[in-house]
This record gives sequence, structure tokens and C-alpha cells, in this order.
Amino acid sequence: MIHNLTTDAQVNHRSIRKFKDQNLSKEQLTTLYKVFQHTSTSMFMQNASLIHITDADKKKKIQELCNQKYV
Repeated sequence: MIHNLTTDAQVNHRSIRKFKDQNLSKEQLTTLYKVFQHTSTSMFMQNASLIHITDADKKKKIQELCNQKYV
């Protein structure tokens, strides 16, 4: 297998579903927003949305609407 930063990042990617109860820094959020804006899509035809919700009540309602069960 050819190794480079991109292929290694993809192969070593893991999703974490256990979240900490702490806010991200402004720098962390800025980085995430920038990465999101550069996420590739097939032929640039797929729409993507990013929603940043800080209100706990709204998060809970969305969680219930999407049938998400977080511990």
C-alpha cells in the first residue's frame, strides 16, 4: 500500500461516539469549519450542511427527533 498523509488519515480514521461535556475553543471550531468547507464531494454536486448548536434544550429536541440515544 502507498503511504502518504491522506491515505494514512483515511485508513486510521475512527469515529468516537462518546463525547465530553466541554466546549471547543474558538480555534478548534474555526479549524473544523475550514475543514468542512473543503470536504470533497463527487463532482461537487452533493450539498452538505453544518449546524453548530450550543443551546442544550435545542440539542435535546434534535436528539429526540433524530432518535439518537447518547449516554
